[in-house]
Amino acid sequence: MISGSTLNLTSISNSGSLTLVADNHVQSLGSITNTGRLLLSPGIQPGTATITSLAIAGSGSVDLANNTLVVNYGANSSPIGSLSAWIRSGQHGGTWNGTGLTSSFVAANRVKYNVGYADGADGVVNGLAPGQALVQPALTGDVNLDGSVNQADQSQIAGRGHFKDGTTNNNWIDGDVNHDGIVDIADIRAITLSGNYSQGAGPRSAASIAPAVLRYIYDDKTGDIKIDAPGIAAIGDLHLISAAGSFIVGNSTFSGFVTKTPNELENALLGSSFADGYDLGQVLPPGMDLAAVQADLTLFYGISGSGVETAWFCSDAGVAGQLPERIACSKALIANSKSCRE
Repeated sequence: MISGSTLNLTSISNSGSLTLVADNHVQSLGSITNTGRLLLSPGIQPGTATITSLAIAGSGSVDLANNTLVVNYGANSSPIGSLSAWIRSGQHGGTWNGTGLTSSFVAANRVKYNVGYADGADGVVNGLAPGQALVQPALTGDVNLDGSVNQADQSQIAGRGHFKDGTTNNNWIDGDVNHDGIVDIADIRAITLSGNYSQGAGPRSAASIAPAVLRYIYDDKTGDIKIDAPGIAAIGDLHLISAAGSFIVGNSTFSGFVTKTPNELENALLGSSFADGYDLGQVLPPGMDLAAVQADLTLFYGISGSGVETAWFCSDAGVAGQLPERIACSKALIANSKSCRE
């Protein structure tokens, strides 16, 4: 472990490992390759390590832990493209144990935290000057890296204009919080399900996010769908998929950050939630029976702070007060896999 030093490191390679206490200044770091690993030592309080260059290749990795890494690249080319690629590699499907740029702190707090990054040339992060770039653990959704997720972040995502614009080279500050280069409903869903918006809340207990009764209600006389969720709070995401492309998009009441196609409807809310009885509109053709609904629809919902979408299944309503022609789609017992067809 090295601390309190200004260092010139040529390389870390061939399973070599170096632990560096943050608040060091590394004048240069040639390369991290062949399972070489640099760990910024985790501390009670996050620190900052400063470097002038960074190269990660092959199976090399840098573990940020809970620290910030600042690259003072000066008049050289911005490293933001490389940083983004290394983060995408380090994310490794959400486990944060891949090669490239990783964080053991984020790996242990995946519902709430992510790895954020920015280039001072974009003028988004206060105190980050042109010629500097930074990478650090951040609350999912904190795209301006000010330590909170709120209206300012929502406005920044909207203002930068890349939500569903077809571009594929977007960064954290644009709203690409899942690191796939695209800003779309999947990113907004991740922010919603993190529970971070306006409160920074961590994941809730299983008992507090598992309602007793939670259903979509389809009226086959009109094609209307409502949610039936008495006493259920913090429903931040409604997500419906039609294999047959049955949705009547023009009738959808979804607004804001949405997906609206004949095959998919989704609305993820930031700073608010769907109330019991929310009406999605007459988005299905009338006259569908239970078998048709089961064959066509895959339904999900998301509770803010849960970190996951939960699937639904479809059955006869069978509830006192429900008209017999209505079909209820109730909460499945497992997350992320069941559909109305199963």
